[in-house]
Amino acid sequence: MLCTLLAHPSLAFISDDFRKLIVIGIPLAGMILGGVISISAMYFCHRRRELWHETARIALEKGQPLPLMPGESADSLRASSDSGGGKNDVRAGLILIAVGGGLMIFFNYVGAPQVAGVGAIPGLIGVALLLFAVFSTLFSRKGPGPGDRPPQS
Repeated sequence: MLCTLLAHPSLAFISDDFRKLIVIGIPLAGMILGGVISISAMYFCHRRRELWHETARIALEKGQPLPLMPGESADSLRASSDSGGGKNDVRAGLILIAVGGGLMIFFNYVGAPQVAGVGAIPGLIGVALLLFAVFSTLFSRKGPGPGDRPPQS
């Protein structure tokens, strides 16, 4: 669309160098904007955690209970301590396998089977997450094992 806009006869006064600058500059500006947004989001998240830690330190020094992190509730803390993280791995693994399969089907449908292997990247990451969830479920201990007893005198 931009190329057809720039090729329009009424824009014939625009030089080729300026056209190249626009064609390169617009995507570059979009990438720079994305980077600025990402870095500022990380900075403000870090700053909010810093302020929470300072508040928690002061509260603990004065004998007050530990405040909740922003966006947390007591119910969410209880739920996260009761359930394991394996459910998230299974869900993410299944989603990534579906995305990989969808990419492979899409590229084959469009007529670019030489690029269809790109779908293997999220698919294999999904398989790795499923394997991790299986292994973490198999090897997780629910209670103290025989080697976890305190030393007896």
